[in-house]
Amino acid sequence: MACLWLLVHLASLACWLGGSLGAWLVYRQAQRDGAPPQKSLLWLARTFRVTHGALVLAVLAGVALMIEERLWPPADWLLWKLVLAGLFVVPLECANAFIAHAWLARDLAAGDPADTQRRIERWWTLAGPILALAAAAIGVLAVTKSAP
Repeated sequence: MACLWLLVHLASLACWLGGSLGAWLVYRQAQRDGAPPQKSLLWLARTFRVTHGALVLAVLAGVALMIEERLWPPADWLLWKLVLAGLFVVPLECANAFIAHAWLARDLAAGDPADTQRRIERWWTLAGPILALAAAAIGVLAVTKSAP
């Protein structure tokens, strides 16, 4: 069963990271191509549903894996992974979810996406590098966990 939880955990993380990066790249390309903000933001809102759902699934599968493998109290590598995720990934993604599902949905319904577009761009400029560094550090911790 632990292999299944690990597979779900890793697949969900790949969907979250790949989907987030892909969403940003497609969004930026649509802006360069002159696509109307309404259209690119609507696509972005749909993508966020998938990526945020994948992150929630990754966290749940990670917890299930910890329970299945009896990893409590956690080893040093796992403790640092949990600290990084708790301090950076979860709060930044919660704020991102609020922006995407509250502000974006409201502004798209009102037909005025300009404010949300600026908010999203500022947010990604701030949070994107932090999330990338945290995800890279968590990945290194997970891969090198058995190193002496």
